[in-house]
Parts: sequence; structure tokens; C-alpha cells
Amino acid sequence: MIWALGLVISAMAAAAGLMLGVPSSLRITLIAVALGGLLAWDLTGLRRRLRLAAAGDDLSIIRRRHLAWLGLAVGAGLLLTIAAMLIPLHFSFAWTTFLALAAILAMAQLVSRLLRG
Repeated sequence: MIWALGLVISAMAAAAGLMLGVPSSLRITLIAVALGGLLAWDLTGLRRRLRLAAAGDDLSIIRRRHLAWLGLAVGAGLLLTIAAMLIPLHFSFAWTTFLALAAILAMAQLVSRLLRG
């Protein structure tokens, strides 16, 4: 349960720092901390999943597949974050809302695929 609290606190700290307009070096640190919280949350879930696996399951395949998807998600997130910091774009509120909803739906699809294995 502490991992969930750490995820929420790190995400809130990163969001607050970005909203307050902190310098770029601190932004990168805040994003890294939020990413670390997300990684801890996900890897805790993987550990729980591996403990509950059936005796016939190949744990190395489950672990390898999960870590590959996680690496892909983290890499894409970091690339998008760096691109967003280097290329300032200004959207209207409607576009921002639409893009946020699209991102939430995409993450839900990713989580659904990861849970299906």
C-alpha cells in the first residue's frame, strides 16, 4: 500500500512543479521521480502476479514479457516528455482535453493488454 501512496505523492509533486514553472533541470528531476513511483507501483504488481502464478506457468516468460512492455512504455513516455520540453506547443483547452482523454484511453488499452498477458 505504501507504493500507491508513493505513486500519488510523486505524481502530485511533478504536476505541481510543472504547473509552477520550475527550471528545466528540476522539471526533469520531478518527471524522473514520478516515473520512479510509477515503476515501483508496476513492479510491485508484477511481483504480486508472479507470486500468484500457477505452478505450471513459466515465470521467466511472464517476467520478460512484462518488462519488455514496461520498457517500451517508459521509453515512449520519456521521448514524448523530452519532445514536449524541447518543442513548446500551445493548445486550446478543448484540444488539451481531447488529447488528455485520448492519452487516458491509450493507457487503459495498454494496461488491459498487460493484464491479459
